[in-house]
Amino acid sequence: MTKLGLLCDRILEAGWLTAAIAVPFYFNIYSSRVFEPDKIILLRCIVLLMALAFVVKTAEYGLETQAPSDESGNLALSRLKKLHASNPLALPAALFAAIYVLTTLTSISPDISFWGSYQRLQGTYSLLTYITLFFLVAHNLRTKAQWDRLITVFLLASVPISVYGLMQRFHLDPLPWGGDVTERIASTMGNAIFLGAYLIMVVPIVLAKLFDCTNRLRTMDRKSSSDDLFLILGFGVLVAFQNLIFVLFLLKSKDSPNLWWGMPALIGILLVTSILFSMSRTSYMFVLARALGCAFLLAIHLTAIFLTSSRGPWIGLGAGLFFFIIVLSMRLKSQGLLTASSTLAGLTVAFLLLMNAPNTPLAPLKSIPYVGRLGELAETEKGTGRVRVLIWQGATQLVTQHPIIGFGGDVLNILRPLIGYGPEAMYVAYNKVYPPDLAHYEARNASPDRSHMDLLDALVMTGLFGWLASLFVFFSGMKEGWRRLQSTSDFSYLAMTTGLMSGIVAHFVESQVGISIASSLTYLWLFLGLIVALRVVQMGQASYREAALEPARAIAAPKPVSAARERKPALAAGARHGRRNPSLPDKPSKGTPSRSYDAKHKQYPFLVLYLFSTALGLFVLSSSPQFQDVHWAYAGGVLWLLGGIVVAGFGLGRLPAPRVWHAGNWWIYLPLAVVAGLAIQLNLNTVSADIYYKRGFSFDAQRQWDQSIPAYQQALRLAPGQDFYYLFLGRTFLELSKLSSKPPLKPAPPINVELVNNISLQDINRFGKEDLLNLSYVALERARELAPLNTDHYANLGRLFRYWADAIDRQLLDRSSTYYELATRLSPQAAHLWDEWAEVYMAKGLPAEALEKAKKAVDLDKEYPQSFVFLGDAYLALGKPAEAVEAHRRALAIDPIILSDARLEYRVNVYLQSGQAEALATAYAGAVQRAPKFPAVVSAYGYLLSRIGKTKEALEQFKAWVALAPTDWLAHRNLAVAYDVLGMGDDALRAAQEAKKLAPADQQQPMQNWITELEKRRP
Repeated sequence: MTKLGLLCDRILEAGWLTAAIAVPFYFNIYSSRVFEPDKIILLRCIVLLMALAFVVKTAEYGLETQAPSDESGNLALSRLKKLHASNPLALPAALFAAIYVLTTLTSISPDISFWGSYQRLQGTYSLLTYITLFFLVAHNLRTKAQWDRLITVFLLASVPISVYGLMQRFHLDPLPWGGDVTERIASTMGNAIFLGAYLIMVVPIVLAKLFDCTNRLRTMDRKSSSDDLFLILGFGVLVAFQNLIFVLFLLKSKDSPNLWWGMPALIGILLVTSILFSMSRTSYMFVLARALGCAFLLAIHLTAIFLTSSRGPWIGLGAGLFFFIIVLSMRLKSQGLLTASSTLAGLTVAFLLLMNAPNTPLAPLKSIPYVGRLGELAETEKGTGRVRVLIWQGATQLVTQHPIIGFGGDVLNILRPLIGYGPEAMYVAYNKVYPPDLAHYEARNASPDRSHMDLLDALVMTGLFGWLASLFVFFSGMKEGWRRLQSTSDFSYLAMTTGLMSGIVAHFVESQVGISIASSLTYLWLFLGLIVALRVVQMGQASYREAALEPARAIAAPKPVSAARERKPALAAGARHGRRNPSLPDKPSKGTPSRSYDAKHKQYPFLVLYLFSTALGLFVLSSSPQFQDVHWAYAGGVLWLLGGIVVAGFGLGRLPAPRVWHAGNWWIYLPLAVVAGLAIQLNLNTVSADIYYKRGFSFDAQRQWDQSIPAYQQALRLAPGQDFYYLFLGRTFLELSKLSSKPPLKPAPPINVELVNNISLQDINRFGKEDLLNLSYVALERARELAPLNTDHYANLGRLFRYWADAIDRQLLDRSSTYYELATRLSPQAAHLWDEWAEVYMAKGLPAEALEKAKKAVDLDKEYPQSFVFLGDAYLALGKPAEAVEAHRRALAIDPIILSDARLEYRVNVYLQSGQAEALATAYAGAVQRAPKFPAVVSAYGYLLSRIGKTKEALEQFKAWVALAPTDWLAHRNLAVAYDVLGMGDDALRAAQEAKKLAPADQQQPMQNWITELEKRRP
């Protein structure tokens, strides 16, 4: 045993406790992604430190005594059998990890599969992090105290998360979130569904602890120790009196008069914490306090889950609670509880069926807020239900049809049903089968990266192998949990193991209609680790070796042996190795002082809380003018007290000093520390890069394009492989080019990726319009190289050259067309890309080709109005006005304002020449009836009526336009024109004068000239 090894042991426990607290609680408002990726990066850093500590610990204590060979003499096989006996989930977890590694190597996008996508970061690296955490917990958590601490952390970590959600519901959230978090609370998860997915895993743990406490209360003596009461009273008065003094100071303070209200709450927290920590863990009052705390915690968790208004977590919670009651009643052989729970479950299912059936007596409940969501479980034709159905259809096609993704062949395509497209690769593969109808519910350029069904995601991304492996892990965990239930009669272990299993079941069910997140996956693997570790915890003082060699089903009755024979192997092993394994808890000998929390230590929590109160009070008072009047003897007395505590600590003595470390291992630790440091830095760079990206994006939102460039460049220095940052840097250069009219530099500078990443604002200001366009091209092309299967990069390059052609060189339309061809090959179901490609052909003067692309878009999505606009424009260019007006009529039927664009005048002119203007006017009349409050529709209809000679009807439309947009100068101008045409000079003059008041500067003189002309006409 060495101090370094003991330290590493402590680091391991601190690591899994920190992970249980920090992952669900942490979010970073300074980064762009805020929630999920930042949580995962934090977990990666924690697990890296834990892994480093485990390696050092292993080096300090040496390898275990060599396991005996099996009958065939195969040592490796013997070790595998021993590992499986000690950790039945080792094989499923290792197989799951191996399949992830395999599917990463065979992925259509290996980099994304390993590191994770920008939005999720749930790649193989993260999966290995979860599994590493599982193994570290399963093989290093070995005492009941450690078990209890982790369970307690699960409970405590969930308190502020639920409370924060309730604060959001009551509009007490101090943070200004972009979305509404009052109707559906999101807390620290950023999404109502994610919050529910996390809390439903904690609720069974709370319920198990509540059952355990109530069971203990039934058999305990209700008398409290007088010493306990005296201690509570004495120290309670001390802490309360001290904090009340601070309240008085705050009440008199002019700088912080509003802080006083927080002090009573602080006093309450200090007192409750002090009292609980001072009590004996076996006292009636302590257990009662725990039971009441669990009941309160259960209430706020259920309330928070209800306020998420998320059906998936509700279903998962129901499944978890039903599993909890059924398993516990079966294990306790309680027929009454089993019958009651089964009956309640049946009634709940019947209620849900009636809620979701049409025309039932429960139909009015659907209009009740929150409760009505229960009546939308079977919704598949609208809302999120329809979105899920469409995504499932596309994902199913990926599995069954396994289309080739990309531009070349896929030598592994025949194996895709078995190995999938790769972890996190769904969002690039899905474009091939994207259901066009999905674009009516989500952004057209958005590609689903999850199907809202974990098992279907497994089939898409890791194939049948990954699907089977995930089920193998789940059912192996359930099997091991059931074996733990069968191996103990301790109700505490029974209840908590059932709670862990129920949390896993709740997560499994919820994930079939939702998305697995960092918090739920972290808790999933922690729960599995606890179930495995329970084998050693249950054995108490037994060695880890004995736990590992325990037979899978039943332990044979041991033969009686002498005490000397029983101890000899352990003594011999200790003599041979000269080291002690920290995984083997020492059994204290009779009479040896125990380090348990006995009565003489009860004052420590109060002492700590007293010192904390003192420090907090001094901190608050230090900013108050009244602090200057306090005699410095008070501060000196505090320092004297602190010094006395330190001296007293030394007086308590110390444990026998073990060896610090094995110096011969230095050559192992140095490279390990370097590797771990670099890995952690790499993770932190990812967060830092995203913070710089968010800064650049904020400048973009203010159209300060030049200011965003340094931020994007710094983000790329920290994360040079992130195509997302290059995309926005390229967009920034494009926007700057639109503002520039400078000629290109002579001679032209060599523009490459290095220049894009390092160009200064001074040089940018010297660049001409075409130079900036070249910078944009290099940045967007680099993004495409980093993610060659991302359709957005090809579409953005097509748009870049479309603008470039219009601004400088028409020959660049060919390059724009080439990129749109590539984009539509990756996303053949995206109607908007075919429309944009048709627009390029129209610009090239090739209406026949444009018509072909527009027809393709219409065939894909007959509810997308823009496709009909391009179709009609192509028919107009081909001299087919009848077909054109029919296409434009269908566009207006879908979207009344769709034709109110820059080409409206051109279309009206062509229709006037071809005699189809009346037909278009009829279509617009219907559009105005459907959208009478839209100025763009009313103005376009009025303009069309005026052009076909129906001035009186046009006048009414212009009046309506003015009423809808009284500050629009064009509305008043067109009204004046109509009055003038109808010979209503005075009205025309008034309308023209009003238009002049509202007109921009460049229109003031033309309007004045017209007003002068109108005035001359007056009689």
